[in-house]
Amino acid sequence: MSILFAQSRTVTGFVFDKEKQYPLQSVNIFVFGEDIGTVSNEDGSFEIQNIPKESFSLSFALIGYQDTTVLINSNETNIDLGPIYLNIEILHFNEISVGAHPELKGSKTISTISLSGSEMHEKMKGTLAATLSDEMGVEVGSMGQATARPVLRGYSGDRFLMTDGGLKLGDLSQTSADHAVSIDMTTAQSIEVIRGAKSLIYGSNAIAGVIDIDKNSMPEAKFDHSHFHGIIGGESGNSSLFTNVVYHLPFKNNQLRFSALNRSAGDQMTPVGVLKNTSVNNNEFFTGISNYGDKGRTSASVEFLSMNYGIPGSPEGHISGVDLEMKKITQKLILHRDIQLFDKYSIFDLEQRFVGYEHREFESNDDYAAVRLRQQILSVQGKLSGFGRVLGSLFQYRKFSAGGFYWTPNTDEINLALFSFREIDLKNFTLQNSFRYEMLSVLPIVSEVLFSNFDKSLVKDRTFHLGSAMLTLLKDWNHWALSTSAMYTQRAPGIEDLFSDGPHL
Repeated sequence: MSILFAQSRTVTGFVFDKEKQYPLQSVNIFVFGEDIGTVSNEDGSFEIQNIPKESFSLSFALIGYQDTTVLINSNETNIDLGPIYLNIEILHFNEISVGAHPELKGSKTISTISLSGSEMHEKMKGTLAATLSDEMGVEVGSMGQATARPVLRGYSGDRFLMTDGGLKLGDLSQTSADHAVSIDMTTAQSIEVIRGAKSLIYGSNAIAGVIDIDKNSMPEAKFDHSHFHGIIGGESGNSSLFTNVVYHLPFKNNQLRFSALNRSAGDQMTPVGVLKNTSVNNNEFFTGISNYGDKGRTSASVEFLSMNYGIPGSPEGHISGVDLEMKKITQKLILHRDIQLFDKYSIFDLEQRFVGYEHREFESNDDYAAVRLRQQILSVQGKLSGFGRVLGSLFQYRKFSAGGFYWTPNTDEINLALFSFREIDLKNFTLQNSFRYEMLSVLPIVSEVLFSNFDKSLVKDRTFHLGSAMLTLLKDWNHWALSTSAMYTQRAPGIEDLFSDGPHL
């Protein structure tokens, strides 16, 4: 049982002059019909808390500029409007309708960690762990700055999930401490830590919760003009420099998005000197297109990521350290439609995703890769959503291969899942319940590996059937929330758990 501070709904964004593209300070911003408002800061940013739960209109007023009103139709906890442009001659926006998934982000949650908008920019650092390091219940485990990873409520490894827009990242960061999380936080729009019954929507092995990162996502609303913005920054502690540029190009009922990132950092400085062989170099390119219709939107995108980083040496082995090269390509096709089904479900989402991941490890200053890991993951997820309810299914195929000093057989894995989530108001309490069924088939290719400690006859196909359920009870007061959860979760072992014949490198 836990008592947590209740988080109100907020809306954030930036206000700019349309013609000269500079930020506008002291713009009066208020929720129409409510006694809620604020003024924009020197950089044009603003944040309004305690906004209504239903749709609302946000008004912008500044002497010398046309009054502008934005209609927001969203049940999200944190609504980031991005840039709002004011024009001294023409009304720039009549109405913006921001689509959302009310059954998910509008539902109550145990977690108090949710970053977006200006707060996200203020806390943003190169890695996910560093970005969350000041949050309650989050610690950092690291073998160098690139491999820093969050420890959530004392749990690490595969005891919690890290997802990108609701699906697993597709990297191998949770299998070894020297494998980096395949995300540079400069391209992330928001982070949410999800606990309780809602976490089973994302996966079964979520006893400590889920960290869901929204990065390089296509906008839910189409801009009415092209837009460019960039971020340049650095850190003195590792002589780092990073640059990220983003360009949106709307045309007819479509919108293109381009993004490019480069980050380079030297060895990390510590109170006792330089930590050698901890430099990092990240490069990322993203392109996507969305089509907007009356009943929904369709988007397609592809992202390329490369990370080169080092981990420091130790007297026990690899005295000079280890160099690692990671490459990852992510392709997404997303269909979002407004529907009416059984008077219960109002949104249908279908996502197809392909991740191609490659990882090589070198003894420092060596040209031969001592370890080579590769996996390809194809996912198809369908989801029906309504107010306080979710029903969905997932098909996932994984092809894993290893080479060098890594004695794990090449393997095909097939994962099928069915999941549901329901939120019910019981007088002054809120009851959430969820269920997830998974079937995982592990199909090792025994002929392609030599075992030293395993009897080959024991390495065979395995199939697991799993069921997980959670029940969460919540009670809100003015400034506090009481929550308690009961859970029964199961996790199927993957090929790395079943048939790895000793450590690598």
